[in-house]
Amino acid sequence: MNTVVTTGLVLLLASTANAGYIGNVVGLDGDEQVSSLSITAGDSFSGAVMLDGAGTRSDFALFRLVSSASNLGYSAGWYEWSTPFTTGGIDDFSSPSLGESGVIDENTYSDPLAPGEVDVVFENLTDTFGDYFSTGMILTFTLIVPETFGEGSFTLDFAPDTFTDGASIVSAESGQQLTVNVVPSPSATSLIAFSCLAMSSRRRLPTK
Repeated sequence: MNTVVTTGLVLLLASTANAGYIGNVVGLDGDEQVSSLSITAGDSFSGAVMLDGAGTRSDFALFRLVSSASNLGYSAGWYEWSTPFTTGGIDDFSSPSLGESGVIDENTYSDPLAPGEVDVVFENLTDTFGDYFSTGMILTFTLIVPETFGEGSFTLDFAPDTFTDGASIVSAESGQQLTVNVVPSPSATSLIAFSCLAMSSRRRLPTK
């Protein structure tokens, strides 16, 4: 009997110790969650941070969103927390804040453990004692690709800092990143095609 109880307790503690989050960044394409998006320079795109981890919960969340590209734009209302966290409330310490606008570069947020990274920080505490976030979509965001970006791609990654379940620390690690592919606009593509056609026609003109 004692052996069964002891074994059960050990398994419970092991399960609790191994509980934790894996944070994934996804793109939002309508109702779909995708691992990559294709947009044109100057356009905005939406994404979300997803936390996976069966049986895991937290009442405090602190994490960063890290971009491999600089100068992504944001405007007032650019992110939204999922319940039970309150967006823009007195316990929302995210930076840049909800009401700000600007661009994200190396100086937007300075993490002493990750100097020089292009990142923003999200931090929130549930307003009501006993309210917890479990798993799923913890936050959505909208960012703008600068018109000067040109063609290419960049990534957005989840970088965990601190999650708590009451007085207990909840482990977290990075998972899937979001890849954003920046492609030429249809008008730019048409202009290039027209220019090529015009040059080709000029080369065919008969000489006198």
